[in-house]
Parts: sequence; C-alpha cells; structure tokens
Amino acid sequence: MVSHCTALGSLDVIILSSSEFPNGEELYFKKLSSKKKQVMEKNGNNRKLRVCVATCNRADYSKLAPIMFGIKTEPAFFELDVVVLGSHLIDDYGNTYRMIEQDDFDINTRLHTIVRGEDEAAMVESVGLALVKLPDVLNRLKPDIMIVHGDRFDALALATSAALMNIRILHIEGGEVSGTIDDSIRHAITKLAHYHVCCTRSAEQHLISMCED
Repeated sequence: MVSHCTALGSLDVIILSSSEFPNGEELYFKKLSSKKKQVMEKNGNNRKLRVCVATCNRADYSKLAPIMFGIKTEPAFFELDVVVLGSHLIDDYGNTYRMIEQDDFDINTRLHTIVRGEDEAAMVESVGLALVKLPDVLNRLKPDIMIVHGDRFDALALATSAALMNIRILHIEGGEVSGTIDDSIRHAITKLAHYHVCCTRSAEQHLISMCED
C-alpha cells in the first residue's frame, strides 16, 4: 500500500509498504503521474515536467528503474533525463551503466566522479569532483525535479548541487537508521530534499521527527 502521511510544511512523505516494496517505486510514480495530470488539466498548462534521474551504482538503479520505466510510459507529461556517475562507470565494478542501456534508456550524461582509493580522503575527493562537474550538467538540462536514492556520498553531491541550484529533490529511502556514517549522509539529504519516499513506518516517523517546519 502506498499512502500520503501527514505533511508538515513543505514535507511531502510517501510510505512504501515493506511487503510491497519491490513494486513501491512504480506505485509512487503512478501517484506522481496522476497529480501532474490533474495540475496540467486544471491550469491548462501543457508544459512537460522535466525529471532528472541520477544513478550511481547497480543497487540504486534497481530502485530507480521502475520510476524511469513509468516516466517513459507517459511521454505527454514527462521528459526523462538520465545522469550516470559513480561506480557505474568503473571497470572494476563491471561498467554497470550497460544495464541502463540494455533497458533501452538514453543516458544524457556520464560523469566520471570516482577518485581511486580505499580511504576517507578518496571519498571526500570524489564528492568534490562531482560538485565541480554537476553544475554544468544541471544548467544544461534544467530539470524541474531530481530523483536521488539512498545514502551514498555520490547522492549527497547530487542533492547538494540540486538544492543550491533551486531544483526540487525527491529522495528515496530516507529515514532509515543503520548506526554508521551512512546515517549522517542520508539525514543530510533528507534536509536538502523536498519530497520523500520511505519504505517503512519507522523510517516515516523518524523522517517526520526531523522536520523543522
């Protein structure tokens, strides 16, 4: 089941039932699509919503793909821009961007953002490299909304860039708690995001408790 929860200020929270999570993102897209259609019909505005989906690795692509497929089924209402970065483009990780191409998605932009290394410094440098490269991409694409998944450092760079450029952010899987550095990254993205998709009720409550509105 997918349901709207109490909204606090600008916080729009969608809950994906854990029992149906494999289909949850697709169900969320259907809600988003329905809302977009209603707005267009009410205002007589035929401008498509430009959606940027940014994927960093195989794991987040598996969560983002259902939304991407949904967007492709509604070309009258949405334009999809796919940005690929992070480990997708690393030979050692199998060049997993090919999965996206095999699913028949056009990749608008490929950004090499990973600095080789196993220490914290390499992670920080990778974030910095992404922050340097992303503004040109977002200036060119001019998306209405960016969809970001999870808690990786790549996602933090994406959310930071979008927020500073006044681009709306939809964050998937906020509110989780793992007890690691991932929590800090995830919660930082929550603060930057405008729309939130949670996969459990406990994540929902934690996310709402973080709202400052």
